[in-house]
Amino acid sequence: MFGFDLNQYMIDMVYELVPGVKRNGDKLNFKCPICGDSHKRRALKRGWFYIKTGSVFCWNAGCPCNNGMSGLQFLALVSGKSIYEIKTELIKRAGSFST
Repeated sequence: MFGFDLNQYMIDMVYELVPGVKRNGDKLNFKCPICGDSHKRRALKRGWFYIKTGSVFCWNAGCPCNNGMSGLQFLALVSGKSIYEIKTELIKRAGSFST
């Protein structure tokens, strides 16, 4: 669609917006900033960003991410920006790194 992979730039934004992100193979693991679940327990991290699909899933049954959501929707919720603003930011980042 864009001629470049936006997932890498979405990964960078996840690292910037979500504290304590750890990479686990082809997934990023974190304490879900949307539902707040696992913020009280140190070892429990229920939020996952799946790199191959660019989607987010939280294992907390009460979280909006429980049924999965796109990475763009997740970044919009976490940042407080619209999906359009997130897409624009991602495209700007991709353009600033290309020659």
